[in-house]
Amino acid sequence: MKEELKKLWEKYEEKISESARNVEDARFRKRAELLKEVLSHKWMYSEVEDCHILITGINPSFDGKGHGCFKLKTCDHPYYKSLKEMVGDLLSVTDYLDLFTFRETAQSTISKFLKYPVGLKFLAEHLAITQHKIEQLNPSIIIVANKGSWVFWGKNADKDKKGEFCNIWMGYKYEPVDDELLMEKFSKNLDNCKIFKISGLIDEQEGGSQRVSKEITETNLVGTIVVFTYMSGYFDRKRVHKNDRVTPDMIKELYEMAKHNKR
Repeated sequence: MKEELKKLWEKYEEKISESARNVEDARFRKRAELLKEVLSHKWMYSEVEDCHILITGINPSFDGKGHGCFKLKTCDHPYYKSLKEMVGDLLSVTDYLDLFTFRETAQSTISKFLKYPVGLKFLAEHLAITQHKIEQLNPSIIIVANKGSWVFWGKNADKDKKGEFCNIWMGYKYEPVDDELLMEKFSKNLDNCKIFKISGLIDEQEGGSQRVSKEITETNLVGTIVVFTYMSGYFDRKRVHKNDRVTPDMIKELYEMAKHNKR
């Protein structure tokens, strides 16, 4: 992954610098300068290993220290500690991966990438690198632990007011997890997360030509359970008690179900 990121950075540091010099619109110039600064922070990625449970975030924060890589199991940052607590005894089969590796604390920066043509292309190419890694890992469960990242999984794929497809990104298709006993047992928790199974990839008629990895024609992730959740104490601006969020018991039951799905 390091070599792929290095090539990506070299390509877009040059593109964004050139754009910042030549663009006439002051708003675009300001965005270009911001994105140039963000890329100067370089990257930070998780040295992810084979795992049955994959937790994903959106991007690492910037602490001013050197760039490189880290491992979930040995990282003592409070954020990663809360992720490890969420999976409990299943930490040994769990790992972590951010969708994007650029280091920036303000996640609103992603919206600035999206509103700038060169920045949008950077996100798409970066996400394609990440998607190939996720397909290679082929986990039984994916916990999408940042609500702002749901869109990049194709969760919000739709048509805009002009009837054009939008929010395709990785372009996975989903179906409900059909287990009434599970739904009843964790009903309070399910108010604060969404659980689906991956059923395939969005096809051409549904906007599949906009997927960031069009070369992936069949996904390895059919049957993988995806838990869309968040790691703050709030959901839709409402305070949520820790016991009503995703718990180790809930993940353990989903894991047993997922192992059956992936056979």
